[in-house]
Order: sequence, then C-alpha cells, then structure tokens
Amino acid sequence: MNQGFLNKLKNYLDVRLKDEVTIGSFEPFEIDIPEVSRRWRWGVRTPSFAMVRFVTEYEYGTVTVQSKSLDRAKDYIGECLIKSYRFRFAKAKSDREEKEKIWEIIEKREKEALEDYFNRRNLEKHLREPYWHAFLRLLLV
Repeated sequence: MNQGFLNKLKNYLDVRLKDEVTIGSFEPFEIDIPEVSRRWRWGVRTPSFAMVRFVTEYEYGTVTVQSKSLDRAKDYIGECLIKSYRFRFAKAKSDREEKEKIWEIIEKREKEALEDYFNRRNLEKHLREPYWHAFLRLLLV
C-alpha cells in the first residue's frame, strides 16, 4: 500500500474524529503494517473510543471499517434524513444556496425527531418517516 495514502487516511481520521470520542480522551491513529505476512495488509487504528476505531485492508483486497457507537439514534436519524434528500441534493448540483436550505431543513427535522425520541412522544408520526426503525425500538423496550 502506498505510504502516502495511509498518511492521508491517518491525518484525515485524526482531524475528523478528534471531537467524536465517547469515553476518555482522543489518542491519534497509528498506521500498522505487519512485518510477517498475515491475513491483513495494513491497518490504521486508535485506542480511543472514537466513532471509527480501525480501518483495515485484508489480503483479498477488502477494506473494513470497525466503528463504535454508530447505532445511536442521532447518527441513524441523521443518516436516514440525508439519504431521503439525496435527490434534492442532486437536483441542486452546484447551487450553494439551495444546498444550504436543504441542510437547514434536515437539521430542523433531525432536532425535532431527537426531541421526540428522547421524550418518547409523537411515535406514530415518526414511524412514517425514513428513520422509523429508531422509533420502533422505543416500542420494543
């Protein structure tokens, strides 16, 4: 693997995830290339409890990302809302103002959904939304 790519990946993860630590403080990612042939070719990892803990390429070319705590309601709801607006983003193309309006709508809907999620209210309304799985879990608990 190209060392330059691994350095860029490491630096990106350090910057992107330094404020995403769930427990303790952030420790920078480290590049790990095994000296002895193993099932994996290289890895970038951190001991911190960040959203991403490991990125690894295996001998057959598959790259995996081991994540931590991505099952949180905020992450799931936000991801579903962004996916539901993908066609509006595509239509907006390079119109910066239109994209900003879309992001404002998403943020407003996400904030409302999270308030309802934490307060366990308006469940029927949210069960009709793209992030309905998050609210279904509230009914099962």
